[in-house]
Amino acid sequence: MKQRAIALVSMLCGIGLMGMVVSIQRDPLNWTSARGSVAAFPLPAETSTASPSQRKQPSPSSRDSFVLELPEVRIKSLKTVPEPSKKAAPDSLEPCSEWRDIGPAIVEDGTPLGVRRVRTLC
Repeated sequence: MKQRAIALVSMLCGIGLMGMVVSIQRDPLNWTSARGSVAAFPLPAETSTASPSQRKQPSPSSRDSFVLELPEVRIKSLKTVPEPSKKAAPDSLEPCSEWRDIGPAIVEDGTPLGVRRVRTLC
């Protein structure tokens, strides 16, 4: 009986969570304010009543008065980065270290069989 109750509660919680996700996706600001997103961002009266041809366009002289020109800024690095030195390629492809034993390869019935060996990286 407990398992049925746990399964039923889990399913109801999952359905509720899925409903909340759908609600948030449909209206993201609905859960952030008491009035919802429509009241949080009302449309300006000018955009809702005026057509694009009736809106006033700013004159070119007033548009230029709002332009702010900033001086040019040059960014220079104070640190000098050394150029990477290229390592000389080895003349031969022979290993640079000797084999080293690290332990038995297999242990069967308490007796070690074989030896596991490695080389040190150069």
